[in-house]
Amino acid sequence: MEPYDTPQYDQQTTWQASAPPDPGSGNTGYTQSTSYYSPYVTQAQTGRLAGGPKPGVAPKLVAGIAALSLVLGGAAGAGAGAFMAHSQNSVAQGSANDSAPSPIYQSERVISGDVSSLTVKVVQQVGPAVVSILNNQQPQQDYFGNTSQATSAGSGVIIDRNGYILTNYHVVAGEQNLKVTFANGTTTTATLVGGDPTNDIAVIKVEAKVPAVATFGNSQTIRAGETVLAIGNALGNLQNTVTEGIISGLGRSLPNGNDASGNSSLQNLIQTDAAINHGNSGGPLVDLAGHVIGINTAVVRSTSTTNTGLQVGGDQAEGLGFAIPSNTAKAVADRLIFHTPSPFLGIEYKPVSAQLASAYGLPVGAYVKAISPNSPAAHSGLKPQDVITAVGNQAIDDQHDLKSVLDTFHIGDKVKLTVFRSGQTTTLTVTLGKHP
Repeated sequence: MEPYDTPQYDQQTTWQASAPPDPGSGNTGYTQSTSYYSPYVTQAQTGRLAGGPKPGVAPKLVAGIAALSLVLGGAAGAGAGAFMAHSQNSVAQGSANDSAPSPIYQSERVISGDVSSLTVKVVQQVGPAVVSILNNQQPQQDYFGNTSQATSAGSGVIIDRNGYILTNYHVVAGEQNLKVTFANGTTTTATLVGGDPTNDIAVIKVEAKVPAVATFGNSQTIRAGETVLAIGNALGNLQNTVTEGIISGLGRSLPNGNDASGNSSLQNLIQTDAAINHGNSGGPLVDLAGHVIGINTAVVRSTSTTNTGLQVGGDQAEGLGFAIPSNTAKAVADRLIFHTPSPFLGIEYKPVSAQLASAYGLPVGAYVKAISPNSPAAHSGLKPQDVITAVGNQAIDDQHDLKSVLDTFHIGDKVKLTVFRSGQTTTLTVTLGKHP
């Protein structure tokens, strides 16, 4: 191979680091245009995943979405929550638990040097904190009464010295028992702490001593074009496979494979061309500072299916992987670890992107499709066909979806909703409640 000029990484981004917590103190988806494939490596597949519904906007907001694969090794799933950024430059409102600091250490990132050297250093730094997860699922009976048990494989990342591991919900969905293999080859059992299917995030825990802990970066500061690495258990047996790419886009949304009804989607995803394979679900997307800035969750394969779910053609996609932003993942993990539930508004909504807003004469925000009876939203005066454009001081846009913003608040909080209705903007006050 001929020598080449090593490109220089031209970004220099810094933010103030907080001190690491003290571990000993507890400071710790078949729409008509979409097909889905489980990225799990499985011995028994669990069936087709459901895609997202057609939005119910007055002039219907119908957008073709590419066929999606959850990057896992067996069953399908999703997660829910929002991240609480501790960065001095970008801090989300509220926290999952004001009295208990997050177990996830979020640090400054300083990126400087040639890509090749940085890549090797990052792999050495983060690799030991990446694990393989084997999920022996609950036995299932088919129509004829035959019993089978699916086994799936995915990835995860160690987030705390006390043994907490972050992964995708669809990696551990339907678990009967879980096994974790560290980068050094040691295998141990794990227990499920909790899972959030709406955001495809779950936390599991091991009692064994962990070899390393990953540091999280602030996903609100990342930019398209940055070099990133994906690390994970490719194909379920190629442990700690490393692939390189860039951040191809931000604020993407895809149908939520964990929702069989097809009524929800994963929001604010990071798009990358770093190769993401079956078994990579739950593994980290890492920047060149060695910080986790996303959790790999899905990959798009093609764009078209028939109404029976049979793929018949369409554009074939390459290099379309998606990750949950670290800020969202961190916030959900905090709620799961500290058993702090997300607040409840009580609406069914569809995001209105800048593109859809321009096409249909609506503002960017969250289009209200339906309102649950006797919910906080119903009591606030919110109505179907309203568009929520802001919650408090935070605008709802491609990178700040409604659920993620709401999850920065607590049950019982009174928040102001900025609402577009019949050509006028109004403000409503809602008291967030508990999920029924």
